[in-house]
Amino acid sequence: MKQQMINEIVNEYKMKGSDAFSILYNQNNTLVMEHPKYPEYLLKLSDKDFKSSQIQSEILASITLKNKNISRIHHTQLYNDQGKTKTMELIDKLPGISKREYSETDISNVIRATKELQDSLNQSEKKHHNDLPSIGPLFSGIIGQTSNHTLKSIANQIQNDTAYERFLDAENQTIIVADMVYENILIDKDAVYFIDLDPMVLGPKRLQCAILITSNLLLQTNLFKQLSMELIRRYMGLWGFETISREDLIALTVFPLLILSMKKVDIDSLPENDDSIYYKLKTILLFIMSELDR
Repeated sequence: MKQQMINEIVNEYKMKGSDAFSILYNQNNTLVMEHPKYPEYLLKLSDKDFKSSQIQSEILASITLKNKNISRIHHTQLYNDQGKTKTMELIDKLPGISKREYSETDISNVIRATKELQDSLNQSEKKHHNDLPSIGPLFSGIIGQTSNHTLKSIANQIQNDTAYERFLDAENQTIIVADMVYENILIDKDAVYFIDLDPMVLGPKRLQCAILITSNLLLQTNLFKQLSMELIRRYMGLWGFETISREDLIALTVFPLLILSMKKVDIDSLPENDDSIYYKLKTILLFIMSELDR
């Protein structure tokens, strides 16, 4: 992408604001817009950490020649939007749509593509990995701030489990995309595209499959109603897991624990509501803990 084109798109937003663009997405403090003259690129303003965006941009620049299913970040800068500091990114527009519910074919394709994504990320230069946070300290720091007794008790049980140390094996650290929500995954027939890989962390390889399952697949209404170890084994089997170890069960608790803690959810007072993401995450977490307690 030429610098002249980047300047034209960014400057037009600075002068005219979103009126010069078609707004495609405006939720969760994130605004995504399409320029009428350059519809192959999207302008995105979000609360994303600027340093995180720059690191991600460098990593993606080094792997998008090999993996065409990742939306490359062509430009990043800080931007003052009505008194609030935002991170501005200019990214590729990729085909496909995000789906709230997947068919079995979609699930197979998303699992395959996510595994290929992880392989691609870990072919990037190791110098890019040094600035990424490790999941162990990140997990401890976030969990340590929760005031909910139940979450704190579960986290202590996990961290005192001998399998947790094996799970965090330093020799098996790879780049992990820590949030695989359906909005960031586009499906176009059998092709799968990824449009936002933030946040990235360093963690054990088995964690990527666990995060896909707990931040996406099991949150889908259809699959949530079928929550079982048989379902989890089936999808981990598609990834390549022949058996599910205690370390794998621990990996499945990480995303629910982090999100429920970060959002300061009082899981003891959550009403039963299958449409609530927090209720679903609580249910998944308690289910996995019951498997660990067997």
